[in-house]
Amino acid sequence: MALVVFAAILVGCQTSSESAAPDISPSPPEVAQPGPMTDAISGFLVIADFGGGEAQQRVADAMLAWKKAGYRVDAILTAGDNVYNRGEPSKYEAQLDRPYSPLGAPMYIAIGNHDEPNKTAMLQHMKMPPPPSKMPLGETEVFFLDSNKVDGAQAQWLASALDSKSKTKIVIYHHPAYSCGKHGDTKKVIEKWVPVIEAGDVDIVFSGHDHNYQRFHRDSVHWIVTGGGGRDITPLKANCGAARAATMHQFISVETRKDGSWRMRAVDIKGNIIDEVVGQ
Repeated sequence: MALVVFAAILVGCQTSSESAAPDISPSPPEVAQPGPMTDAISGFLVIADFGGGEAQQRVADAMLAWKKAGYRVDAILTAGDNVYNRGEPSKYEAQLDRPYSPLGAPMYIAIGNHDEPNKTAMLQHMKMPPPPSKMPLGETEVFFLDSNKVDGAQAQWLASALDSKSKTKIVIYHHPAYSCGKHGDTKKVIEKWVPVIEAGDVDIVFSGHDHNYQRFHRDSVHWIVTGGGGRDITPLKANCGAARAATMHQFISVETRKDGSWRMRAVDIKGNIIDEVVGQ
């Protein structure tokens, strides 16, 4: 799916405990389009690296305020590290359920490295099948992978699953292909999954693991790290190839139209749009 509009901003990016990373995009920012997509047929929010974090409730409150402002929220997607430190079932109510229940939207999760020890119990709690799996959201199809074991079997499944007529395709897993954070690129993901994703007409890939916000645009795919869901923020390296990056707590909002066009926004805990991409 071709990109038709590109806009990115970094505004209102500082809080008492957070600071914005330098704007490392080669092009100047443009003004984001205000307000919800009035003709959206589906919408969802994306978070990662949140469970039990000091800022988890603040991010959840910002997500609720975003919905109350009129943005469409049919589901919440996570890119893993949902429950710290080992995905303990005793913490599901406090870290998975209660903070997001006011949004009144189902949550669908990817599994992070902190979730791995109890991933079966967690998936059962969320009423989800084990990955790889897929689910529809309007004209959008979301593909869940398990990056704790990057293998050819999941690559084969994804190649087959992406051969669909979905107008918007989203892939979500925990360990990022590309990252300017302390964990850096995930070489196995680049080797085994990136070629399949690039060949599969995927619009956006969401991951976490590094606790910050990053966006890369390569081979028509937007690669997003959205690790600011509530745990401690971690630093970024400058000049390592990201189109936009910010060290702050945040979440992602995606709204889609019937024709397959979409708008993705990264939003900080004050409701400021820190990055925006529109695609078709």
